[in-house]
Amino acid sequence: MSLHAGRGLSDRQRKILGAAMIFLLPNFLGFLVFTLGPVLYSLAMSFTDWNLARHTEGDIPIRFVGLKNLSDMLGFLPRPLAPATDFPALWLLGLFAAIGGLLLLAYLAWRLRKPIELGEGNPRGRFYFGLLAIGIAAGSMLESLVHGTWNLHPRLGAGWFAVQLLFAATLCALCLRHLRAHFGGRDFNRIVWQAIVILLFIVGAKATLLLGEQAMVYWMPT
Repeated sequence: MSLHAGRGLSDRQRKILGAAMIFLLPNFLGFLVFTLGPVLYSLAMSFTDWNLARHTEGDIPIRFVGLKNLSDMLGFLPRPLAPATDFPALWLLGLFAAIGGLLLLAYLAWRLRKPIELGEGNPRGRFYFGLLAIGIAAGSMLESLVHGTWNLHPRLGAGWFAVQLLFAATLCALCLRHLRAHFGGRDFNRIVWQAIVILLFIVGAKATLLLGEQAMVYWMPT
């Protein structure tokens, strides 16, 4: 289909193009609202002293601080949530990345000594870890916001999570019913067992994040 400034298109081609644009419109809107918008907002707030726990409790003005947050992150100024150290955070991060990278490369070299089939010896949990970690981290933050460490909105409490749990259970029931209608017997049982394994992996990752949260609370100054 040739598109020269909209000229030379037949009515049928215009209808197809319009239907395609309407079909892709939710993706464009989702990118603008949920991806580009938060990124630009976070970039703007990184130049201020905005603090989630401090500026949501009262009418405290947000001040422009320039590159101070970047300097704090790199370790050139004292960091409130980190123990006292003379080493910049960027150096420490580079040190851990170098050690971890060398260990990972050594492991890959050891594994590649002989040909292996794709996926051999690698559980599906490793493949899905990157996707699951994002959702788990967001859930942990919401839990802290509602009735966890920060306790910003205690009135939401367990009722809010009960509604979310009911919604999630309904979606799971609909998905299982759909799978059972298309897969029967052994295939359906295999899918359910894979879902249980992924669920157990999520629970384990959640427990790890809770331990990390407790470690942050331990290092937080009083």
